[in-house]
Amino acid sequence: VMPMLRRVFRHYPEFVAALEHRHEAYNATLDDLARREAAGEVFVVRPSESVKVPSLCREPDELERIYQIGRHDAEATLPALEAYLAG
Repeated sequence: VMPMLRRVFRHYPEFVAALEHRHEAYNATLDDLARREAAGEVFVVRPSESVKVPSLCREPDELERIYQIGRHDAEATLPALEAYLAG
């Protein structure tokens, strides 16, 4: 994939470099969030289960299922969030 992207975006070398290293930036962000969460600097809300869905999903049942996971997780997380915000 990268050889094609390099060719297509040859006039945008910084964009290509960002694409090549996006996984490193993503992993560094996750590491930073984990460190900051452990230190109590941030409160992280994440799904309780994997919600893998294609970038374009037109299946109402699947979208509803994912929505309900998010809603349930938000409701379950609310007391901990309130406590975190209260200090």
